[in-house]
Amino acid sequence: MYDYNENQLAVLWLALISGFSAKRRSRLLELTEEPGLLTERFEALKKEIINVAGDVGYAEMRNKLSTLKQDVRELNRRGIIAVGRYDADFPEQLKGVTDAPVLLFVKGEPKVLRNRAIAVVGPRKPSRYAEKVAEQFSKEFVRAGLTVVSGLARGVDSSAHAAAVAEGGITVAVLGCGLDTTYPAENAGLAASILDGGGAIVSEYPLGEKPLTYHFPERNRIVSGLSEGVFLPEAGEKSGSLNTVRHASEQGREIFVVPTMINQSSGAGSNKLLRDMKNDVVLTLEPEDVFIRLGLSKPLSGKATVAELNFTEQRIAAFLEEKGESHFEEILAETGLSAGELGAVLFEMEMKGVVEKTTGNYYAVF
Repeated sequence: MYDYNENQLAVLWLALISGFSAKRRSRLLELTEEPGLLTERFEALKKEIINVAGDVGYAEMRNKLSTLKQDVRELNRRGIIAVGRYDADFPEQLKGVTDAPVLLFVKGEPKVLRNRAIAVVGPRKPSRYAEKVAEQFSKEFVRAGLTVVSGLARGVDSSAHAAAVAEGGITVAVLGCGLDTTYPAENAGLAASILDGGGAIVSEYPLGEKPLTYHFPERNRIVSGLSEGVFLPEAGEKSGSLNTVRHASEQGREIFVVPTMINQSSGAGSNKLLRDMKNDVVLTLEPEDVFIRLGLSKPLSGKATVAELNFTEQRIAAFLEEKGESHFEEILAETGLSAGELGAVLFEMEMKGVVEKTTGNYYAVF
């Protein structure tokens, strides 16, 4: 049971009113020296409130004030904590963002919102290459002590969250709906693993808010706002992740972009960023490009060294380093081993942390 003080309740009250923009909520908070005075002087401030919120908004505020205690009980029942702009756990890096939310609804550990973080974003239908890059870089990010922030969407978002969790790191998912909804529903298991791993799921939207189309561009300013930089493994020309990059640029965040093949439409947007914003984005080829820019040390590798690999394992590792990713049958043809022998070798290399099996019976160097 979370016990809110008067100032916290006042900010929560404004956040619970559907349809108010972040700017309008901020203007309402500015009507009094302390948030709690807004509820205390509600009737006396009627004229000032109507000037900001309108007659309908004033009526909604009055109605919500009468149900506030009930709303608090519901949040507590669901294990959701409301972290307002004046609370110690509210992320400092988010306060300076244009139209910053006055409050975040949080499932999980609120303190992780103040961690050093990097956003990993990309398309919902990424190429195998982008999905692989998102996974590899996300693992390196959490090993370097960064929290991975993304939007729990299909594709790159899901890959980034899952990789961070698998590496034992912290990840934060920012939703474009109320926390009583997991969107997409298929990611309910991933959401649970984020919480089990000590991360958090957050939203500026109250319970009951559906994942409406216009919520996602609004959500994206929080994804970038919680982070020191945005990592983009791939984006098409009309990818929603470019919206996050725009927010990052406006917020003064670092932007890290991975180049893709010029004839690959799924990467046309990110390649154009590298061409058109070359002074504002960092061409990123390896995690060290990010670490250097953010002033981080390269994490110690957990891989087996070359000396710990036998001749066959070294040969396979070199082949995969050159190819990037190869199907089991390609490795079979390269090595001349039987299927059973190769399967055993690859399994041993997976256990040593040298290679990993990806979708479709493909393998790549970890």
